[in-house]
Amino acid sequence: LNFSTTDLQTRIGVGANKWSGRKSVSVIRANDISTIAISLPMVSSFILPVAAGAAVGTAAGRGLEYASSLGNLWYTDNGTVEAYRLNTATGAVLSSFDLTGTDPRDITWDGTNLWVVGDTLNEVYRLNTLGTILSSFDTPSTSPRGITYLNNYLYLSDANTDQIYRLNTIGTNLAQFATPAATPEGLTNNGIDLFSGDANDIIYKLNTAGTILASYTSPL
Repeated sequence: LNFSTTDLQTRIGVGANKWSGRKSVSVIRANDISTIAISLPMVSSFILPVAAGAAVGTAAGRGLEYASSLGNLWYTDNGTVEAYRLNTATGAVLSSFDLTGTDPRDITWDGTNLWVVGDTLNEVYRLNTLGTILSSFDTPSTSPRGITYLNNYLYLSDANTDQIYRLNTIGTNLAQFATPAATPEGLTNNGIDLFSGDANDIIYKLNTAGTILASYTSPL
């Protein structure tokens, strides 16, 4: 999906609903979420990679991150237990690496390295783009879900404690605050504020102190 206007290029995430009966593109921007109706047939979409021999559409996707400096999507799947680097236009797998033992959830990018949060061992892993683990540390909680890198800190959401933790890059818990609702899932940012999704399909815009700035019903 390509957007020519400056406004749309400031998006922090784009989701395309490919289910029959709904043809729309949901654009999450810094200040709002806009759903743009599509009157023409879907131009393109791609199927996420699955394990060898598995049925198409059975991917167990968990994390998604756009690495702007690389121009690629990074995607984690805890069915194949892999991280994939995908072409944003075609979905072609450009590279991948094994994450066995991590039970990968979310993934984020700090401009140089990747960070993956794992659920089983409650660990955060720093990896290079070849999949080499450079360092790791224990999470301050027992059911980590979302992770995002913002202004030299890692923000981590947990579905058991219903907290978002601000960590330095060696894992020290510097601050924490309650999530707006129970069972937080994905976590991302727009360079200033945080966006946290929950199991009730609500997306919350928060400042880094946890104040709710806005909330939206998930468009997908």
